[in-house]
Amino acid sequence: MNKKIVLIIILVIAIALSYSYMLNKHNNKTLKPSAENLINETIKYTVNEINADYMEISEISKKYSLDDAILDKCYVYIEGREYNKEVLNSFISDVEVGQKSKARVVKGNDASGVIIVDLKYDGFNIEITEDSTRDTSKSEEDRKIITNKYKKEIIKKIDDKSFWILYNNNPDEDYYVVSQVN
Repeated sequence: MNKKIVLIIILVIAIALSYSYMLNKHNNKTLKPSAENLINETIKYTVNEINADYMEISEISKKYSLDDAILDKCYVYIEGREYNKEVLNSFISDVEVGQKSKARVVKGNDASGVIIVDLKYDGFNIEITEDSTRDTSKSEEDRKIITNKYKKEIIKKIDDKSFWILYNNNPDEDYYVVSQVN
């Protein structure tokens, strides 16, 4: 009788441990970090990590999401929320001191898709490559990859908000808004 009770207890413990192991293994495979999970994380970058080589903009998956961009250490702007802001701050600082730099900016929302913007500073000009091929709010003919160069940058007030903009000759006519600044 005692042997039967001990055997039953061992069997119950073995089943419980096995179930617990399988549940943990399953959870570890299916958990995917999201922007909401990452919002409270403080992520520190070294300059080398911030300026890491990004995949060519034309080679990025058409299913690239905002969550992917956050994990890829891009500066992400989603409806007033910012992620990996230090990436953009580092780029702006490099431009201010004339140091070559690059960064990737991703903006948009889950409903209309993302716009991916590569910023490259060569010490003289800032080259912007904007990929709007995933932006479903635009017409098919307006979804394309465009590259422009800008010589100057300023902080400009537009409707009581400050924006970091790039321009060539006249900041009131031909300019590119990179992001809102606080």
